[in-house]
Amino acid sequence: MLELMRVTKIYNIGNEDIYALNDVHLSFEKAEFVSILGPSGCGKTTLLNVLGGLTNFQTGELLIHGKTTKDYTDEAWDAYRNHHVGFVFQSYNLIDHISVLANVELALSLSGMRKKERKKAAKDVLIKVGLAGKLHHKPNQLSNGQVQRVAIARAIVTNPSIILADEPTGALDSETSTEIVKLLKELSKDKLVIMVTHNDLLAHEYSDRIIKLLDGQVIDETIINHSNTRLESSRPTTKTYMNYATALKLSFSNLIKKIGKTIISSIAGGIGIVGVGLVIAISIGFSKYVEIVQLTTNTNTPVVIENKTVIESFPDPDNPAFPVPPRFPSNQLYVTPQQTSPPRIYEEVVNEITPEYMTYLNNLETDLYHEIKYYYDMTYPTFLRKDDNDKIHSVNYSHSNSADIGEIPYDDPSYMSQMYDVLYGRLPNNEMTTDRIIEGILIISDRNQLPDNMLNRLGFDGYNYEGQIHFDDLLNLDIKIAHSNIIYEEDPNTELYKRKDNDAIYEDEQIITLRIVGIIRRKQNAVIPQYQGIRYTSVVNKMILNETKSSNIVLKQQQIIDNHLVGGTPLYSILTGQTITLDDAYKLLRTLGIDQVPSRVLIYHKDAVSKELIKHYLDAFNLDKTHQDYILMNPEQGLDSRLVDSTLSSINVVLILVGAIALFISVSLLSILSYISVIQRTTEIGILRSIGARKKDIFRVFSSEFFIIGLLSGLLGIGLLYALLPVFNNVFSAVLRTENIIILDYLLVMGLLFGNLLLTFMIGFIPARTASNKDPVDAMKSSL
Repeated sequence: MLELMRVTKIYNIGNEDIYALNDVHLSFEKAEFVSILGPSGCGKTTLLNVLGGLTNFQTGELLIHGKTTKDYTDEAWDAYRNHHVGFVFQSYNLIDHISVLANVELALSLSGMRKKERKKAAKDVLIKVGLAGKLHHKPNQLSNGQVQRVAIARAIVTNPSIILADEPTGALDSETSTEIVKLLKELSKDKLVIMVTHNDLLAHEYSDRIIKLLDGQVIDETIINHSNTRLESSRPTTKTYMNYATALKLSFSNLIKKIGKTIISSIAGGIGIVGVGLVIAISIGFSKYVEIVQLTTNTNTPVVIENKTVIESFPDPDNPAFPVPPRFPSNQLYVTPQQTSPPRIYEEVVNEITPEYMTYLNNLETDLYHEIKYYYDMTYPTFLRKDDNDKIHSVNYSHSNSADIGEIPYDDPSYMSQMYDVLYGRLPNNEMTTDRIIEGILIISDRNQLPDNMLNRLGFDGYNYEGQIHFDDLLNLDIKIAHSNIIYEEDPNTELYKRKDNDAIYEDEQIITLRIVGIIRRKQNAVIPQYQGIRYTSVVNKMILNETKSSNIVLKQQQIIDNHLVGGTPLYSILTGQTITLDDAYKLLRTLGIDQVPSRVLIYHKDAVSKELIKHYLDAFNLDKTHQDYILMNPEQGLDSRLVDSTLSSINVVLILVGAIALFISVSLLSILSYISVIQRTTEIGILRSIGARKKDIFRVFSSEFFIIGLLSGLLGIGLLYALLPVFNNVFSAVLRTENIIILDYLLVMGLLFGNLLLTFMIGFIPARTASNKDPVDAMKSSL
């Protein structure tokens, strides 16, 4: 069955070659009890390790069932040890953090046996060796003799054909030694039992054959019993396999035993989670805050193009600026005046927004801006409200800049919600119902106030400064909107158009109803102007233009202009009858509501970068134009938002550095602890390899441990994050006047958890790979 042919095993120690085995030839074919005797260092243990496939040799050949092992792979040796060989060691080599039953069961789990079957088999063999009442004890809870019985049970549970026992009685008293040898003798009835021992008496009393070694050579071989039967070949060898459940169980029990190290490892990983999580959460939250600040600040300074005179300046060629001296002059002991205002020529430029320019604007990339607002040269409509006493109030513009009525700057509700809090009701939609109702909002001051004159025009007592007007009284407030076709009617006597009285306007069937559906106030951290008053969406002006462009008053004024251009008839205003210029006539036509291009365009950019891109895009329109055809943006005033972006970038760099430091500390601690874990479990590695565990199984055991550590540290870190969240939010709330700037959303939490698992695996990869590549013999020599 087993045959060693001229096997030589040499150890290189320093510059000296030590022959552990020297040209050894032995064969084992019977189910017998063979004892190997000899002084320490003569090669007895090495011989067992060679026979068990735990160590290789330099020359010679090992035959198993008549077949050479020269071409055996690592997996073939693993399968051989698991299915054909059982090891019994002097130092027992049990895994002390799992139960007796689990130790014995472990070898069966590598052979692929189902859980229920292997548990029964492990119990049966423990009962066979006399440990029926010790199944769930840990090895350190048993006597030396009982522990050695556990080792024998583990060796025979897979029903191997070969038992290799290395000094199984070396740490036992004489009585217990005899019991163990008797047990081995009993096993040799149908197995090959090879025992290394120093006990000549027990060897001669129970052995069937005795082999003596000296200096790595066989010096004597004595056959005591000839009655043993020939050993039959055992079952075919299949690959061993440790499933993830077994690996996790081993790792988890080890972590429980070393609970202190587990806690430290979890805290180490948790530090990284807290550091990285806070950096990401603060960075995202602060970026959103700055985005809102930029957004609300930039509402004052959007990109503006309008049909009006703007000022453009150029260097004066006839009066050049004084030359600028070179920087950092040497040996100059004097100063010169610096010209702060170089001579320039200021030129007036009139924009004329054309349909071509409108088409160009429509091609602007939509991801650069939130919204583009268009304003037209038409007369603002008349706003009327009838109070509870049926008295009609004109709600048109007051002379105050703080109280107003008009179009909302932006129609997008998500855009609005970044700058305003909805205190009551909701934000309006941008459409008109079939009964001509459109929605609007009421903007109140930071102190929940509206100007007295605004309240008076709405029909309330604005001068009762101690009075309270409930939101319910303001919500669903209806205001009528009338455009030029409703406001004016033709006088049959003069054929001019005159304004109707408010009652007639109010009752016109074409009048539009503006209904207040929400009351809003700017956010506490918003730096936009404190607008107050009534705002409606862009649907109003679009609808008015659509209706007025074909109204009688507009068509009549257009006819007057056409007659003048064709026949030279007098040009006059349809409202006053007074003679006007052609320019004034066209202005009047636009104010009455003719189809027209916008007179003013506001582009609300998303951020400083997008604003610069928009400006470059608009400048590009003028590249192929002459100077008089240029369409220029209004001069920009206010703070350049790039400064805010630069500040945000600096803060993000600081946050990243803090997170990197926390992550570095975490990775360093985990790396050290991972290395320590491999050192502490070196003996366990040797044990697992001796019972047939593959290298990949060892890797699986350690990677499972790192997975558990990653999971525990991730959960701990996320828990700490949630605990620290209120503290940081309170700090930001006090400093920035904003609530809940840091929010841990589901995706971020899951990303942190999976990221920590990946990081822990990466940290543990090298230690796990190192553990899997350890020599099993060297590993079992470790006392750690």
